[in-house]
Amino acid sequence: MDEGLNSVKGPSGLAVYEVAIAGRVRKELDYHIFELELGRLAKMLLQREGEGFNWHTDDPARLYLSNTGNFSEAPTELSAFVIGRGGVIRPATRVVKLEALRFLGHGLFGESRPCGCGSNTRWTGNAYRFGIYEEPRKRVVIIRTDGSGTTVYAVDETDALGTWQKFIAALPSDLIWNLCMTLSNTYRKGRTDERQVVLQQFLEGKLRKRKRRGVLQVVILNESQ
Repeated sequence: MDEGLNSVKGPSGLAVYEVAIAGRVRKELDYHIFELELGRLAKMLLQREGEGFNWHTDDPARLYLSNTGNFSEAPTELSAFVIGRGGVIRPATRVVKLEALRFLGHGLFGESRPCGCGSNTRWTGNAYRFGIYEEPRKRVVIIRTDGSGTTVYAVDETDALGTWQKFIAALPSDLIWNLCMTLSNTYRKGRTDERQVVLQQFLEGKLRKRKRRGVLQVVILNESQ
């Protein structure tokens, strides 16, 4: 038993029970301290090395925002894809105000990783960086930067903030990278695959434009039409 825990004289079951309870209390206390630290973090700040350089976040994620080198002042907003349960019933994108974001954590690749079993070759994903931010109304924004640019994801779910706070408290940055990489690539693949489906329907002449109740719509013709 740890020296910091009070021992219980009696059956061993009592001692084991006390260790379990103390461990749970310690975890809850650590997480509470983590939440207090989050509350003291400042809002997002952007800076750059000089004129012509892209603006980047002034936080541990250090995300360079693409195509901002010609901005005389720091950008104030970015367009974000709406993901998660909220994305099912809401528009595909919305605007995120950068000054309202508070840094929660980051997903950085870390040390190089082996390519496969029996191989001495290692690979790195340092070109991909993720920052996780708290947004008002307990929402979460994930910003991804890589060689192709900057992509923003708005996690519009009622429990988003609590979920990602626990992820960040429990997982190291490289595992957060794994999680964000899987999430963002899955969303991208879904959009790409569905786009190909629509393009194929267009090539086959299955798409028609119709106006219903004054609103233009695109409909897919079935075999009988």
